[in-house]
Formats: sequence, C-alpha cells, structure tokens
Amino acid sequence: MAEYRGPVADWTFIAHEDLTAKRYHVVSLDTTNNEVALATSNANVVGVLQNAPDTGEQALVRIFGGTKLYIDGTTDVAAGDLLTADGSGHAIKTVTDKQEYIARAMHPVTNNGAILVEAFVNHGLISAT
Repeated sequence: MAEYRGPVADWTFIAHEDLTAKRYHVVSLDTTNNEVALATSNANVVGVLQNAPDTGEQALVRIFGGTKLYIDGTTDVAAGDLLTADGSGHAIKTVTDKQEYIARAMHPVTNNGAILVEAFVNHGLISAT
C-alpha cells in the first residue's frame, strides 16, 4: 500500500449495512443516526471507506487526503480528473456542471470495470463559471 504523506482526515460513523466487502468504496451519509451506506449516486457522499465493517459496527471514512479507491474506467479517467460516485460505490469521472465531486484521480484508469488505485479525497462542486 502507498504511504500517504501530508494531512489526512478520517471520521468514524456507524455502518448502516453490511460493508464487509466494500473497503475503499465511496460511502454516503444515511439519513439516520450518523450512519453510512454504500454510495449509489453522488448524493450525500462523505468519503472513502477505510475498513470493512458489518452492520452496526464502526466505519472509518477518509474525508480528506490520500487513499486507495476503486475507480471505474469505463469512461477513461486521466490523472487529475475529478471523480464522483456511481451506483456501485465506485468512483467515476465527472465533468457535469454543478455536480459534487468526492476525489481527484492520481493515476489514469482506462479499463472497463473498477480497479484499485490511489486518489486524493477532497470534496467540491464543479462550476463552469
């Protein structure tokens, strides 16, 4: 695993569902009790899951800084591209105006399907102006 230098920020939530097979996937804030679930869109995205909790266990979420992340390169991703979440908790390239992004790709991904690569978590909103 890469060694990340510089500041990182992790936050502890409760897993709303079984996330035991979802380490390094994008998670969203659930509407109840400070819980997170696998992101199924870019709504309420909070960060990248760093552990593999079961329902009700503590979920450690990277909300800022370097991390491993599953990125889907079905649409080619270049190093530096902004990423949002797809329906499977994978990161995908985004260029849509006024869309929230969760991270920036640190390496290109051009394969069909998700692979584990380095990314930098930093939330923002794409603006054409």
